[in-house]
Amino acid sequence: MDNNILSKCPNCGAGVERANNNTLKCTYCGSKFNLDTKTEDEYHPEPQPGYISEAEFKKRYMDSLNRGGPSVEELRKRRSRAAGKFVLIVISFMVIVNYFTRNTDNDHSSATSSSSADTSARSAKNDTSSHDSTITNSSNGANIKLLSSINVDKPTFKNLYKAARIKHDQFSGSTYIYDRSSPQYVNYNAIYAYIDKGSAGSSLRFSIQYTADEWLFIKSVTFNADGQNFDYQPIFKTDNGKGAIWEWSDQQLDDSQLPMLIKIATSKKIQAKYNGDKYYKVVTVTPLQKAALKKELQIYKGLLLGYDK
Repeated sequence: MDNNILSKCPNCGAGVERANNNTLKCTYCGSKFNLDTKTEDEYHPEPQPGYISEAEFKKRYMDSLNRGGPSVEELRKRRSRAAGKFVLIVISFMVIVNYFTRNTDNDHSSATSSSSADTSARSAKNDTSSHDSTITNSSNGANIKLLSSINVDKPTFKNLYKAARIKHDQFSGSTYIYDRSSPQYVNYNAIYAYIDKGSAGSSLRFSIQYTADEWLFIKSVTFNADGQNFDYQPIFKTDNGKGAIWEWSDQQLDDSQLPMLIKIATSKKIQAKYNGDKYYKVVTVTPLQKAALKKELQIYKGLLLGYDK
């Protein structure tokens, strides 16, 4: 390097070297200096971001020393100590890795024995839940068999599910799946089904609603589906207002009642007789109601088949 060129870094005092034709770089702290001339007296750093003058470097360094900051020698010692610590960490890491590598075989055999013990413990602990799951799976299989006349594939299920009215109950954790034609309030005449989808599985609920200006006090319902009778005895609730009365039931269907609902949904002619304590009322299940029942049965079967997964 030319003797007239800046030979020491004004920041830390270390030697400098050429970074390119117009730039000098400190070999210790990495500071860069723009070289305007060949002589140190005429050297002036260029006012760019990241560059400061030699005088400013010296001022900052002296200020640091006056505040008790480290000297260049102390900085070098710190760097040496840091390098030593880094080497010690690397060696310690290699020792640990080597230890675990040597004991892999022993750990594997111990883990195998432990795994077998854990498996036995989990099996004993989950006997009850496994039993419940077996019952549920058995029930689902039987219901799928009963639903053999209800055809649904996965694409059809997806479309029906997407078109349904979905309501989630944050308190019970259940999701209720309704056909969009089903009423949302009890002051409408209606016969419909909906699905209660919970963490334990899915179940069908069957609702019957009757509104008029005189009470029946319904005790039971008889469905006549293409000449075949089905007796249904749910619990009815009552209410009234503004000259109208409402009687309605909303109950989960037993597995034994599933064939009745299938028959109602698939029969050509279906009527319902509301048997009151003194009087009765015969109503016709409409094509729209039958279509809605069938769609709910298709969604229900799709859930049993796992089409929602």
